[in-house]
Amino acid sequence: MLASASIRSETDDQSDDLLSFDPEDLTEEAEARNWLDKAKTSLETPVQVTTNGFDHPVYLGALFEPPYIDRTYLPSFLADNEVVLNSFPDPTFSGLLPDFTQENLFADTLPPDDPGSMAPSGGAALVDRTPLLTWSDPLLNASWFQVVVSGPNGTILNRWLEDAQVQMAHLGPGNYSWWVRSWNEHGYSGWSGAAKFSIVLSPPPSPPTVLGQIGQQPLGDRRPQFSWDAVDGAAWYRVWVSRVGKGFYVERWVQAPATDWPADRDFAGGDYRWWIVAWNPDGYGPWSGGTDFAIPLLKPGKIVLNSPTGGMDLAGGNVTYEWEADERATWYRLWSAKDGKAVVDRWYAAGDVVSGATASADIGGHRWGKYTWYACGWGADGLGTWSDGGTFICGRPTPLSGSATALVWDDTRTMTADWYHFWLQNTDNGAATSFWLQRGNTTDAGGGQRSIVINPQLTPANYTWYIRAWSSTAGMGPWSDGYPFTVL
Repeated sequence: MLASASIRSETDDQSDDLLSFDPEDLTEEAEARNWLDKAKTSLETPVQVTTNGFDHPVYLGALFEPPYIDRTYLPSFLADNEVVLNSFPDPTFSGLLPDFTQENLFADTLPPDDPGSMAPSGGAALVDRTPLLTWSDPLLNASWFQVVVSGPNGTILNRWLEDAQVQMAHLGPGNYSWWVRSWNEHGYSGWSGAAKFSIVLSPPPSPPTVLGQIGQQPLGDRRPQFSWDAVDGAAWYRVWVSRVGKGFYVERWVQAPATDWPADRDFAGGDYRWWIVAWNPDGYGPWSGGTDFAIPLLKPGKIVLNSPTGGMDLAGGNVTYEWEADERATWYRLWSAKDGKAVVDRWYAAGDVVSGATASADIGGHRWGKYTWYACGWGADGLGTWSDGGTFICGRPTPLSGSATALVWDDTRTMTADWYHFWLQNTDNGAATSFWLQRGNTTDAGGGQRSIVINPQLTPANYTWYIRAWSSTAGMGPWSDGYPFTVL
């Protein structure tokens, strides 16, 4: 009994793969039988097939000789990380007949063969977290490779590559499987078998051996050099520094193979302790023992004043302040007050005022009066201690003698005076006389001295006299000390 018959070979889901005929149409049945007879003959010897006006030799027996047109498989991954290879595109494809629309039926080149020589494989246990996956291309005709890698948590890589290798990045511990297939313009290869490897935990690093920083840093060296021996298997080192009595100070990570850290910051003066530990992707090793070192404290001590001090008398105008230098000081502050009111408050860099063991600053603009001044130093660890106060006097004349007829004084510190103010007191009865004289009404007594004549002369008694000067440029000077004398 005749019935409907068909021969089907689907590789691309196209209708041209389907041969069908109407069993009631004897002419169509005869044509089908004739085509099938030719197909059968072509299994043994090539036959000529004409398409689009061109003759092509067709030899179906070649389908059963290498290279076969294999079914294509793709891996899929189940919840338990098992792999199932599913056929594509149609599980019903028998592989008997090819797709007659594909050019490779008549091509001279071949699709790539399955990849081979895969590494790592065979369950190799690796410590390296970044393995290089490699494979071979047996026919050397693949254009691209598709790589699929599965790890403990499922697929971690599905990529097309032109090179027969791929560098993995930072894999965690666990078991891995991977597959490769090839492609060129003539088709795909089959998938390789699963190559398996594992990433295992590396042993923890040993504690590093400290080489430096140890002991006391030289004065002024604020950046210690930390160093240690290399540790096998270490990827990074962690440096931890504490300030004794104050806790954590600073930490740094240093990537192997480096085994030192030149501090990138100035350390404050004081006592320190530091530790180091090695690390790799599987964790820390033990910490080293603590190592002590010290940074000299750069905080100046109490400044010692040299001059002017102790009530020194100066002419005024420019005054040179001098004090003992302190090697820990990088700056100095100078403060001076006239009659209780600040007139100088300046900072000086040590390099601008220090010469040898002393520091000095020349400052103009001083007017006559009594001054008190101080100095202190500043270093990297803060402000030092202020000096004791020094005093000096500008523009004060000094009485030298007194008699019934004359008063004489030292004028070397008041040579610019325009006027002099005198105070003459009878200490027996308390009576006092106050008077002003212009400089031109006084006498140059030589040797920097000046004098006046008292007229009428003083009566016998005990006296004390005082003098002060005034200048249009320097102002009013301070009173001199009293000078006592007796008129007989």
